[in-house]
Parts: sequence; structure tokens; C-alpha cells
Amino acid sequence: MKFTFGFLLIPLVTSLSSSSSSNSSSVVDYHGITPKCTRDIHGATDALTSAGIAIAKATTDCSNGFTSECNNDIQEVLDDLTLASQYITDAVYDCGGGEPTQCSADINAILQDISDATSAIMDAVLDCPVSAGKCTADIARASVAIANAVKHTAAAVNDC
Repeated sequence: MKFTFGFLLIPLVTSLSSSSSSNSSSVVDYHGITPKCTRDIHGATDALTSAGIAIAKATTDCSNGFTSECNNDIQEVLDDLTLASQYITDAVYDCGGGEPTQCSADINAILQDISDATSAIMDAVLDCPVSAGKCTADIARASVAIANAVKHTAAAVNDC
């Protein structure tokens, strides 16, 4: 069974990355947020874009068993999720922190999505060497979590 959901993620994350980059000055001007907040949100967007591309590669590479390419793709997803998490953690402080706002709700949702994706990828690390079916399911869960993180990041671009 070949899993292809990851390929649906590429247009979504690529669109978000290019639209958020082109709107960076208007976000700062309109909302009055700090440049650090803007950097954090856009950095997370870029890292999630890379994770989405790596997940798409993993859907192909891991369908043939746990090859070195599959292993490299999974490691790349973990690295990208770690970077996205660092940017979002910085955003907690740089985007106003303190009282609850829609921005803080978006940031918390992104952190939960990244945690869910990381958990799914960690399961893939264990499952891919022994079960192609479980590996595919783990990668599918990670894809959904990354797509949710992208959706919440788009909301954060508007709300923060």
C-alpha cells in the first residue's frame, strides 16, 4: 500500500510560506507586533514547510521499507519539528505573552500540533524497521499534525 497524503501537504505549506513572507511588513504595521514576533512566526512557518516536504519524501521512501532514505527523511522531519518548536517557544515571549489572547491560543495550538507530529514520528522510528503498515500509519498521523500546525500558524500570522 502506497501512502500519498504527504503530497497534498506540499501546496498548503508552500502557499503559507510564500504568503506569510510577502505579508511580513503589513503584519507588523497593522497589528503593531514586534519584529521578533514576526521572525518567530515566519521561522516556524519555514520549518513547518520543510517538515511537510520531508514528510512527503518519507511517504515514498518509507513505503519500500526502512531504507536509509526513509531514515534520513524521518530525521529531517524531527529536525524541522525541533526548529519549529524553538521558534514557537520564542513566540510565546516575543508575541506579547501574558494575558490570554487569540494569538496565545494559536501559539498553544501550534505547540500541541508539533508535539503530536513529533510523537507520531518517534513512533515511526520504532515501527518502520519492523512494520511497513505501522510505519505508514505513523507517517500519516505526522502529516495530519503538521497540516494542523500549518493551519494554526496561518491563524497566528493573522492574530498575532
